[in-house]
Amino acid sequence: MEIGLKIWASNKGYAKEVSNLIDQCFCDFIEIYVDEGCKEEDAEFWRNIIKKVSLHAPHSYGGFNPANPGFLEEKTTALRKIEVFRRELNPLYIIFHPGIEGQLTETIRQYKKFKQEFPAIFDLAYIENKPKIGCNDEICLGASMAEVNEIQECLGFGFCLDIAHVMCYAAWARQSWEPILDDFLLLKPNVFHLCDGFISSEKDSHLHLGEGDYDFKNVLEKMPRDGRVVIEAQHDSTERLDDFRKDVVFLRKCLS
Repeated sequence: MEIGLKIWASNKGYAKEVSNLIDQCFCDFIEIYVDEGCKEEDAEFWRNIIKKVSLHAPHSYGGFNPANPGFLEEKTTALRKIEVFRRELNPLYIIFHPGIEGQLTETIRQYKKFKQEFPAIFDLAYIENKPKIGCNDEICLGASMAEVNEIQECLGFGFCLDIAHVMCYAAWARQSWEPILDDFLLLKPNVFHLCDGFISSEKDSHLHLGEGDYDFKNVLEKMPRDGRVVIEAQHDSTERLDDFRKDVVFLRKCLS
């Protein structure tokens, strides 16, 4: 199983640590979130640090909400920046969110439009499932398997399966997480996002592995061993990534 580290494009203070993680075989690739604070030249910076990368587009908190019919100019500007990163870094894939506080039909309409304008980006696009309730109590789209499936069928996107978001959706729906996860797995995810949390919580807390009560042994048994997983726990430092090392050790113990 290939293990990925998620950082923001503007987190250049991690550069030395990223190189060390690769050399020490803790990390196979990095997933770079193209945040509002980063600059286009940051793409070249990361190209000199690591060769194997994926990208994550800005989400609703970063000003990219495809469910909102407005702010098209701002979204287009964000996509132009992503295109620079795509050309410089040749990513494995690019993750997008379905949006918040809107209609799935609008999300699909906008992505169809953007797909025509930025075909090279959307040839690499994966859609990510979401919890039903966001961190600020907003209603998220793409929480159910049916909504993700509709997006895939209409747009041809790949799929990033976020395990914590499955757990949060199950808590909101007052259902067992296992059959919900089994349904999502039918969509053949291309990559997985992983962090810990609490089964009873409707909100994603991005805890380090082992800090919550998710049943990772059971979860990992359902995931393909030859797949890719990105650890999405929050980082405790702006320079050190010792927390990521501990998460990788925990993950590998669960896999053994």
